[in-house]
Amino acid sequence: MARKAREKILYGTYLITQTSGADQTMFRDDQDRTEFLAIIKKVKAKFDFYLYGYCLLEANGYRLLIYDNGSDISKIMKALNIRYAMYAKCEGKLYKDRYKSQLIQDYRGLLETAQSVYGKEKHCAWNQFTVFLEDEKRSELLDPIPNQETYHPYLTQSKEKGEVCDRNLPLCEQGGTCHRTRAEVEEALRKQAEKRGLSLNDLIVEKEVRNEMILMIRRESTLSLRAIGEIFGLSESAVCKIINR
Repeated sequence: MARKAREKILYGTYLITQTSGADQTMFRDDQDRTEFLAIIKKVKAKFDFYLYGYCLLEANGYRLLIYDNGSDISKIMKALNIRYAMYAKCEGKLYKDRYKSQLIQDYRGLLETAQSVYGKEKHCAWNQFTVFLEDEKRSELLDPIPNQETYHPYLTQSKEKGEVCDRNLPLCEQGGTCHRTRAEVEEALRKQAEKRGLSLNDLIVEKEVRNEMILMIRRESTLSLRAIGEIFGLSESAVCKIINR
């Protein structure tokens, strides 16, 4: 079966995920991680892409947030993975499969993806993202996201409540409906179920309808991706993928 064509554009931003093979370890120790970052620096110099974040915490894989800046993301990743494989010198296949890339569609998607990927982990030398590092020394590898000062409150306010209201920020897209609590969202879902002649459970479990409702909730509420995922029994990353399709 032919492989599905990768979704990519010039001047695109991508969440890159790469995992190692079943019998291989991507990063045996911090020396490997240090070398991987050194290789990224060399590949950046060649292709002039922007690196908004990276996570090298896991032994069997890595995640990068890359803006290609007009270069081909496939050529960037080929150069990076080949150079690191040559360094690793492992027996057998280092990478489980080709890397996965998620094309980020807009600024909101960029921040939500970053929050989902990096917000769960402790920030350290192997887990860095520009928006979260206002008061910390940022890695020299990282490039600033445009206008990040404007949007920083979107990622920091009311996290404990699962609320990310951006009514006063340029991200805000609605001027009317704005459900601020889980109870309000669940009531809105019940009304949608009644309109469609469905039970609330059917609305949540039927994939096509569920995805439509997730998009509706994202437009009409201040709930975080985590809070939305809890309503539908999905992870933050799953909700993020649905929103950014």
